[in-house]
Amino acid sequence: MTDTPAETATLHSQYGDRDDPWRHLRPRSPAPPVPHLNTDEAVIRAEAEFDQLSSHLNSKAEESTQEFSKRPSSTTLAQDRRDLEKADRSDRFDLRDYLTSSNDKNQKAGIKHKNVGVVWEDLEVEALGGDDSKFYIGTLATSTLYFFIGPFFTLYMFITGLLGLKKPPKTKTILNKSSGVLKPGEMCLVLGCPGAGCTTFLRTIANRREGYEQVNGNVLYAGINAEEMQKYYKGEVVYNQEDDTHIPTLTVSQTLRFALATKTPGPNGRLPGISREDFDREIQDTFLRMLNISHTKNTLVGDEFVRGVSGGERKRVSIAEMMATRARVQCWDNSTRGLDASTALDFVRSLRIMTDVLGQTTFITLYQASESIYELFDKVLVLDKGHQVFYGPPSEARAYFEGLGYKSLPRQTTPDYLTGCTDINERQFAPDIGARKAQQQRR
Repeated sequence: MTDTPAETATLHSQYGDRDDPWRHLRPRSPAPPVPHLNTDEAVIRAEAEFDQLSSHLNSKAEESTQEFSKRPSSTTLAQDRRDLEKADRSDRFDLRDYLTSSNDKNQKAGIKHKNVGVVWEDLEVEALGGDDSKFYIGTLATSTLYFFIGPFFTLYMFITGLLGLKKPPKTKTILNKSSGVLKPGEMCLVLGCPGAGCTTFLRTIANRREGYEQVNGNVLYAGINAEEMQKYYKGEVVYNQEDDTHIPTLTVSQTLRFALATKTPGPNGRLPGISREDFDREIQDTFLRMLNISHTKNTLVGDEFVRGVSGGERKRVSIAEMMATRARVQCWDNSTRGLDASTALDFVRSLRIMTDVLGQTTFITLYQASESIYELFDKVLVLDKGHQVFYGPPSEARAYFEGLGYKSLPRQTTPDYLTGCTDINERQFAPDIGARKAQQQRR
């Protein structure tokens, strides 16, 4: 259908004034009279105006395309956001280089690190309770009765204790006799199923004996017994529990600053010219960069009721707080819980570097450790229901259990295999175990 001259003129007036920014201020003039044109002239004029309008719109579209191409795309924005969350990897923190240079400066200044090895012999732990022990929970009636007869009952127990008539409480052995030695600069991996006694072993090595009825055996720290170590050098042996317990209303920076303030060395333990504030600030920034939590510096630590950092970041705060103690003997109880595989590997590598450079003695218990993590240790200790079933180099552990007849499952890492050998529901025996034992007896 052919446009009339009046429609063509109206179309031209609409698009011709679009680029005029002052058109709404100018008075509108009456439309000029439309000259009378025949059909052929009107068609030619409409085609010319259409070509002009098309060229104008194409130029505007090209300008918009160029401006849009200059903007960052959604993929670029997402990549920048991921890089911001993961921190700048171009300036990756080198812990070994930092510790080596810092250790060299300390040695030149006459500051030496203490080396403390651990020796445990016939270590045995007993706790209250037994197979037939019972614990009664008081009710309102029994509590009211005890309120009146409680003083007399307490006096009776005191007299029977003086006369030697009091029966000893029933105990249960949760860690049987265990012996071993770990030299300074070595790391020990403690493996076992839940309930095997891994936490009890670490707490006993860390000299945290509260809650146990009796601890037998002997534990020496560089020749110093446990009683003297507890009295004079308690800060040199530390234990990091599995649960992350912090003051939730403190920020990450405040938490680390308090931990560093309690262990800041005196003037003879710092480099010349370094104040306490500068020392704490440098160590804090080092921990934040090493654990990649610099972005949480001013964020609350939080807990189950106070919103704060994430679970993995809270675990890294616990790791940084533990490292701030600068203890010679460190016991880590499943400290990779809540961390992904890559972060867990970086954490154990950091412990490996600190143990090598600073000469620390490190005990770690891990669940579902990877093969890369397993290869970083010097010794491995396998526990089964409180019994020490293996202690030695990690390279010999698998061959030892395979020699006993335990079958290795497909796609099973060495830590999983060692832990599975202590699980009655998971372990499997080789089919020729009977023939192998008969052959060994013949020899």
